Amino acid sequence: MMFEVIFVVISAYLAWEVNKTVPAPFIDEIFHIPQTQKYCNGSFYEWDAKITTPPGLYFCALLLNLPLKLFGGNYFCGVAALRAVNVFFNTLSLILLQKITFEIHGAKKNDSYENSKLQGFALALFPLNYFFSFLYYTDPGSTMLVLAAYLANLRAQHKVSALLGLCSVLFRQTNIVWVVFLAGNVVVKEMVKAEDIKKIETSAEVEDKLARFLVNIVAAAVKYLLVIANLIKIVTLVWPYMTVVAIFAVFLVVNDGIVLGDRQSHVAVFHGVQILYFFAFTLFFASPHLVSVSFLRDFITALKRNPKKFLFITIIFVYFIFRRTYIHMFLLADNRHYTFYLCRYFLSHSVLRFAALPLYIYGGWAINEALEKPKCTNTWKLMFMMCVLLTTIPQKLIEMRYFILPYLLLRVNLPVKRTDLVVLELILYTVVNAVTLFIFFTKPVTWPDIDMPQRIIW
Repeated sequence: MMFEVIFVVISAYLAWEVNKTVPAPFIDEIFHIPQTQKYCNGSFYEWDAKITTPPGLYFCALLLNLPLKLFGGNYFCGVAALRAVNVFFNTLSLILLQKITFEIHGAKKNDSYENSKLQGFALALFPLNYFFSFLYYTDPGSTMLVLAAYLANLRAQHKVSALLGLCSVLFRQTNIVWVVFLAGNVVVKEMVKAEDIKKIETSAEVEDKLARFLVNIVAAAVKYLLVIANLIKIVTLVWPYMTVVAIFAVFLVVNDGIVLGDRQSHVAVFHGVQILYFFAFTLFFASPHLVSVSFLRDFITALKRNPKKFLFITIIFVYFIFRRTYIHMFLLADNRHYTFYLCRYFLSHSVLRFAALPLYIYGGWAINEALEKPKCTNTWKLMFMMCVLLTTIPQKLIEMRYFILPYLLLRVNLPVKRTDLVVLELILYTVVNAVTLFIFFTKPVTWPDIDMPQRIIW
């Protein structure tokens, strides 16, 4: 219980400080908090057209706040009470991350269990998700539900997993991709038992011939599913997830698209460079596990052995940087986000954009290498990366919050055999959290049309 107690005490103190510094709704809270308060007052048919996500957070917050109405009506659905909901969600995420880590990597040994507890504690402090647990945003609740669904999936509790996945979609529509990921996780586990898939996975040529691998894996999958017994087994396992997908498909038809409200500001594009940003993002936050002398030595060896493959990857990445980079109007208009400064000092300079190319290439390679077999097979990695692409590339807005779930799901699958690396990761997260909170508390931004000082956030 030590990690949990430390986490709750620190989070409660920081939540108190955030509420003291910013007592009124702030940035996106100006939409979420009034909408929730309408529900608290029984006005369930009023809806702010600027809100783009479903009302799952609002209903959940209303239910969690009901005791305050009974025992302390003055605080019922107030700003501080609603923000506290996300502190609660993030505390649940701490427990889930510990259990997921042990489920994937643990063994029946005390040291593995303690290592899983430490890793879960570190990941619960992951700066992006941790920071937003002090504001009333959809991310902490969305993350918690997907993690809960993933844990149930790993334990083969597929009906529970699908139900939790459906609840997560009620927080953020794009979580439907992670419902598909959960179904894919089941299918891949079953498929890799087949001899044809095993042969492809273990082929020495696969790593150097991606096109051949893709063709062969698709052919083997089709062959596997053409066996009626295999198909029936797969359908029996994944039907709960497919039911959620079918419900979502009905929503798409009825809603005439995925976005709720303000559609003009959320038009889907092919923003290919987003995946490169994700590689760099992951490389930074998982650097204790992805950057080392041995990793760099292996990377140089891989470059020498497969120059044509890396040349091909470089051409694709250059195309993304040159032709598939977009700057959303929101990014240029709001200096309260780090991405505003990222755009001003980095993305606006073409030389710097291309100078980061080696980092992108190394980041993608290191992620692939770190997800070691046999738990993360080539098929699993392909399936996971497709889900990352689906959640990031259609987004025109560069928003680091979109990387929270892909990062955490990737990170819990990274095998960590050295406790000192987890400690180093914990230190990194703590330093980043300290810096971002210091800037938030001490570096106000003045907006001429808003009396209250504004603050800089992710």
